[in-house]
Formats: sequence, C-alpha cells, structure tokens
Amino acid sequence: MDSLDEKYLKLLAQNDTLLKEVDKYKQSYAQLQQCDKAYRELHQDRMQLIGVIKGLYDLWLPPKLDSFFKSMWAWAKNGFKKSTEADAKWEICKSCPQLNNREMCTLCGCFMKFKSKLKGVKCPINKW
Repeated sequence: MDSLDEKYLKLLAQNDTLLKEVDKYKQSYAQLQQCDKAYRELHQDRMQLIGVIKGLYDLWLPPKLDSFFKSMWAWAKNGFKKSTEADAKWEICKSCPQLNNREMCTLCGCFMKFKSKLKGVKCPINKW
C-alpha cells in the first residue's frame, strides 16, 4: 500500500500531466483562432479581388464592341430611323439598376440615352 506521501506525489504528477494537456489545448485553440482570422481576411481579400475582376470585365472592350455592332446593324436594317418610343424607352432605362451615373448600361456598355432613340435595337435584358 502506498503511503500518504507517495499518493500525494502521484497526484502532483497527474496534475502536472493534466496541466500540460490543458496548455496543449489552449495552444491548439489559439492556433484555431489564428486560422479562423486568417481565413476571414483571405475571404475578404478574395471578395475584393472578385470585385476588381468584375470591374475589369465591365471595361473589357470585345463584349461592348459586339453589342455596339449588333445595335448598329439592327438600326441600319430599320433604315437608320429614330424610334417613336424613345422617351418611353429612356424612362424605363432611368429606373433600371444596370444604368450607371454616366447613362451607360453596365450589361451591354451602350449609352442608353442614345440607344433608346434608335429604331430596331433592344435592351440587353429585354425591358424594351
């Protein structure tokens, strides 16, 4: 049978072992928090990068040229006539969230105040 001193020493050893394990868990938790913080920062950076890429795509010329030539072709096929519904079309455009502050459609790149006056052309999202 163990003496009281031996039992006390065993309990101290067990306590030290448990304290070391608690320290390991604390370190793991701290590392987990750091990883979570790094992940959140990475996610924010990724969202900013996506915004930049979308902005660059909006400025990319080929889709805008394609839209321009399609509109000009439709207008030419209609005899270069002005639309009789230009004011109504422009009112629809002014309420559209795709119209930026330069009166330009963010989807097709056209200046909609001008495009709405052309006969035979269409809105990129078929509002008119």
